[in-house]
Amino acid sequence: MTTTIGRGRRKLSGVVYGTVAVCIVCVLVIAVAVVSYFTLRFVLEEKGQARIQVLEQISDVCGGHRHSMENAMDLIYDTLYPLLTQEPLDETVIQRELDETQALLDSVGIEVTMDVIINARQVYMTDNETDESIRSLLNSYWYIKHYSGETETSWNLRFIDGGDLGSYFLSYGRTVYDEQGRAVAVIVINTSQDVQFRALQRLVDESDRVYILDKNGIVICHSNPQLIGTWRTSIAAFEQRYGYGSSKIARLSGQLYMVSNYHDEESGWVFVEEQNMSGLLASVAHVLAACLMTVVLTGALAMLFAYARVQRAMADLKALTLCISSLQPEHLQTFPVQTRYQEVSVLGAAFNRMITQIQALIQDVQRREAERLSTEYDFLQSQLSQHFMHNTLTAIKSLLAMGKIDQASRMMSQFVELVYIPSSSEIPLVTLGEECHLLANYVSIMNCRTDKQVAFVQQIPERLTDVLVPRMILQPIVGNAFFHGFADRETDCEIRITAAAEDGVLTLTVWDNGEGIAPERLAQVAAGQYASVGRHHGVGIQNVKKRLGIVYGGSSGVEIASEYGRYTQVTLRIDGYEHPLMSLVGQRLLNASTGRRAPHEDTGG
Repeated sequence: MTTTIGRGRRKLSGVVYGTVAVCIVCVLVIAVAVVSYFTLRFVLEEKGQARIQVLEQISDVCGGHRHSMENAMDLIYDTLYPLLTQEPLDETVIQRELDETQALLDSVGIEVTMDVIINARQVYMTDNETDESIRSLLNSYWYIKHYSGETETSWNLRFIDGGDLGSYFLSYGRTVYDEQGRAVAVIVINTSQDVQFRALQRLVDESDRVYILDKNGIVICHSNPQLIGTWRTSIAAFEQRYGYGSSKIARLSGQLYMVSNYHDEESGWVFVEEQNMSGLLASVAHVLAACLMTVVLTGALAMLFAYARVQRAMADLKALTLCISSLQPEHLQTFPVQTRYQEVSVLGAAFNRMITQIQALIQDVQRREAERLSTEYDFLQSQLSQHFMHNTLTAIKSLLAMGKIDQASRMMSQFVELVYIPSSSEIPLVTLGEECHLLANYVSIMNCRTDKQVAFVQQIPERLTDVLVPRMILQPIVGNAFFHGFADRETDCEIRITAAAEDGVLTLTVWDNGEGIAPERLAQVAAGQYASVGRHHGVGIQNVKKRLGIVYGGSSGVEIASEYGRYTQVTLRIDGYEHPLMSLVGQRLLNASTGRRAPHEDTGG
């Protein structure tokens, strides 16, 4: 039968190509993800670091103005404190001191304006602020904290007009407490920060939100004027979430933002910038696209290279498959082995070795078959020799002469069963029960011939009576018991047959209470070196061993145990007696034998 490759089966080449393609696609996906991640991370980190540096520059500018305003506040506070804590207040003196201090500050180049609010009712100022600006100041959250006594100093960026850069003022407030610790006034100085807020305005144009938090978490500057003076978050919470001097991606209001900040340790202010990630990604899209395109092109080249290499490797494997599939069972032969690839070379060499072993096995089977026929012939010649037949027929003739017709007829029937040779060329198999029946006939004939009364005992479990065994496999051993064991013994002779099966091994034991075997002779028999002495010696045990080896192989064999003067025990160990092949052969033989007449039936011949 020719081996063919079915259409419904998958080809190894398709599996290999598919696997390579899947692996490359997986590598591409991972590479794209990794490149995208690290590209974005690198760009964002670089951009975030740049924003932190800008925030630091703004902090430095703010620091110079802050110091100037703090010095000016100290001068104003020392001048006005006695006037603001005395009763009653002298408004004229307070206004005059304010004007003189303003002139002094102007003379030294400190451009500030001053506002003094007493009990949220009386307002003194050195510039021309509008009523709307004053109301905005009085209603601001940071001023309320001053008036309620919750804070002593604070900073705030006042947006007089959101569209006019010149109307932005940085304000510094300080609370005046009387001797009883009550807040009696708030001094506010304002300065125009054109340079500072032009830099801040650049951030506002590029970002979504820019703001400054003071050390209390109050917004003193914000790109949205409505949020100035509000409490954003505690500085401790801000530090815990973002960390100072960092740039991180955070989700705010359902969107991703890059939050950059710089913390001024001297003032405690935090300068914060929030940029929407969509805008940032748009700015780095070309860099990311170039990286991804490089990865994809590299993956495509790798796939083409892998396809070419796999195609070359599969060519030898396909050639090997073609050689194997073209072999015919009746014409098994080796073929040249490709050596370019180790795996193909190993497969080809292994297959050639298998072909060689199959050829050797076929030759061995043929040799075994010839040996089986020869051994079977020797067995029949040795066991059913002319001497045995002559003596048996002579005994039957004597019985007839003495008028013992029934005994002679029974002995003749038993003899016919023994000498029956199947016409089939197969190994003759019988059930263990039939084998014991034939042995009983043999013992009966031998008892008649030798004038002995050998007791024949069968101890066969019911479950083993139908087990198939080679015909007359035990007869040579029983014959040895007569010719050797009971040669010098006339009475109390016994032959016992037992059987057992365990783990796929059938054990048949023939035991007799004859004279036994001398130790030196037992060693020779076990080693197969026992020389024949007389006409009944030498071939029985060896032929049984050969027959077991031919029929069953494996570890089947014969074991002999004996104690000289007491007993001899021969054990046949049959390995694989339940093998399906043995069952089929035996069943075929049994079916073929059902059509023939019983061996002991009188045919009239």
